[in-house]
Amino acid sequence: MQFSPADWQRLEALRARFLDADGGTDVPDYWSSARDLELYHASFAQRIGWKWDAVLAELDRRGLLTEPMAVTDLGCGSGIAAERWLARRGAQTLSLTLRDRSARAVEFASARLNGSHPGLVRPEPAADAPRMVLISHVLSELSPSACDELLGAIESADALIWVEPGSRELAMRLVTLRERLRARFTPLAPCPHRGACPLALDAGEFWCHHFAAPPREVFRNAFWSQFSRNLGIDLRSLPYSFLVMQRQPASAAPASDLVRVLGRPREGKGHLRLDVCDAAGVRTENFLVRFDKSRAKELAGEPVRERLYRVSREGERIRALELPECVEGATHIAPQG
Repeated sequence: MQFSPADWQRLEALRARFLDADGGTDVPDYWSSARDLELYHASFAQRIGWKWDAVLAELDRRGLLTEPMAVTDLGCGSGIAAERWLARRGAQTLSLTLRDRSARAVEFASARLNGSHPGLVRPEPAADAPRMVLISHVLSELSPSACDELLGAIESADALIWVEPGSRELAMRLVTLRERLRARFTPLAPCPHRGACPLALDAGEFWCHHFAAPPREVFRNAFWSQFSRNLGIDLRSLPYSFLVMQRQPASAAPASDLVRVLGRPREGKGHLRLDVCDAAGVRTENFLVRFDKSRAKELAGEPVRERLYRVSREGERIRALELPECVEGATHIAPQG
């Protein structure tokens, strides 16, 4: 797709609107034309899609939410969340329903997805089927009352995947929503435990965010170079927060030695400082490079997979971080009780 100077100006205007949204009030429908949606889908939406790729790749590796479902994309925009879902889970999708306050956005997304998956897009979810809800990048555009309405819309769902930008403010809002939803849904990811989120009680300097890696070819692509220059966006930085929950999942739970590394590790002399979350809370711990140089190199670089590990310690230091086993749809199964 070729972008004219006017197209770049329109993208700048859209980005300014996105950055100005603070979640205090509802943002009006900003899709003034189909061209807006085309420009957005070819640029900003692709970066969101790379975040969805990271989340869905984790679910695949962990064997989570693999059963056939009727999928609803709430606040679909150009349809990037549904598009990335179908790329991985199209065979397990019984139907796809698109919802958005903008009729133009629903029309645009429906046309794209009907073209690649004929007959799958329906006005209502398939009857008598488990329901999956996808939500993407909406929190900054919703007032508290609109957010309450959104929660009501997912109340009858069987599972949900919610992806947001990785800013501290939006990540903390997602934590608050996790706690509200926990009465009906069980957290599956990113949480290494199923209890109350420790950040909901005392976040301190921490927040639950992660980083996705763009496809390598992006850095050799003339369009993306121009996108980065014109809009002042660092292509390497893809922070995101997310939440995956399921109603009444299997009884198996994560093991007590499972931790999630949050954000980016900080390098010190001979060690990495890691912000880790587990059932005991969130804290900063040291990982000595000499214990495992290959793991330290992995942690210091761009993420290639979720940073979820089994941990062993030596005193107050982390001695080893091992990739967990995935068995029967749970990560590193531990007995109950």
